[in-house]
Amino acid sequence: MDKSDLAALEHDVAQETAACIARNEQRIAFLTEREEREAFLRKPVTQWTDAEWREFHRYENDARKWTRSW
Repeated sequence: MDKSDLAALEHDVAQETAACIARNEQRIAFLTEREEREAFLRKPVTQWTDAEWREFHRYENDARKWTRSW
């Protein structure tokens, strides 16, 4: 194995490592978002903030628009 082969191998390893890190960051973001959403859904509606109510109504309206388009 000469220096050019070693450099190519190092480059491939670096690319694969970066891709793995990016995939793991996406998984972490997805799981964090899911945990936050589940925690929110367990929270009693009497404790929702105004911002949480606005977000709920925004999603509710989006869902209605989507189902009407079918």
